Amino acid sequence: MPLEFHHDTLIVDASCLINLYASNQLANILQAIPKTVTVAAYVANREALFIQGEVNESGERTKEQIVLQPFIDAGLLHIVDLAEEDETETFATFSALIVDRGEAVTGAIALHRNWAIIVDDKKARRLFQQHASRLQLVYTLELVKHWVDCEAPVAAMITTTLQNIRKRAIYTPHRQHPLYEWWHRYNGG
Repeated sequence: MPLEFHHDTLIVDASCLINLYASNQLANILQAIPKTVTVAAYVANREALFIQGEVNESGERTKEQIVLQPFIDAGLLHIVDLAEEDETETFATFSALIVDRGEAVTGAIALHRNWAIIVDDKKARRLFQQHASRLQLVYTLELVKHWVDCEAPVAAMITTTLQNIRKRAIYTPHRQHPLYEWWHRYNGG
């Protein structure tokens, strides 16, 4: 069943953007979301920079640069920044409570603009549940599953997408994740 979105706009944090980009299905996933998807300029320019690339001749894994411009040009992703003093103050507060500046700026923007937050980090989710409980918190895998539910790609494509996230973003959901079983059904661990 497709995900129900409670806000007109979603803002994605760095690790989730990295996961989605690594999937090789970012455009398709974003197209399946019937809302505006944004990312903080700080996250786009300073945190979500690379995914794991292929292994080179020396046996070392290379880094592949994340290139967001095609998604921005297509209108699938929008860059936003702190705009008001209230957002800046909340950013400072969140920065003191969680180490990751990208999550702090993402949460501050979302709180003041009433946007959903795409975030996987447990500590950040707890913080946002405490300080922004009216906002919908969305996991990366919920967006991937939403795409699957809407577009019905073949099982092999779903498996490849999830394996790309695991290998290229170095991501595996924790055992308590609501889509842990779904992940393992397609990803095999």
